[in-house]
Amino acid sequence: MHATYTGVLLWTLLNAAGVQTNTRRKNDILSKYVVVTGSDGYQAVIALAEILPDYGHQQILVAYQTDAAPLGADEGMARLVVPQDKRGGRYVDNIVRIEMRTAGT
Repeated sequence: MHATYTGVLLWTLLNAAGVQTNTRRKNDILSKYVVVTGSDGYQAVIALAEILPDYGHQQILVAYQTDAAPLGADEGMARLVVPQDKRGGRYVDNIVRIEMRTAGT
């Protein structure tokens, strides 16, 4: 089944929130990753480099509509959509938290 999702790009959301990096650490931004958590505790991890415009530039979406209608009750207010994945394992329904972390800390 294919659907058309509407939302905001994950990178746009993170960039608006302000991505902080350590200027003393070489390519610090490449050590960052995002953990997206659903209300049921399900989590998915996205390496920041996957979505950075100068690197992977994947169009990962925090969706709030599907096929021009609000998400269904089972999907919650927002859902993570990773169109490039061959399987839907990183689709997180009913997002309650988006956290940026740094590897090795």
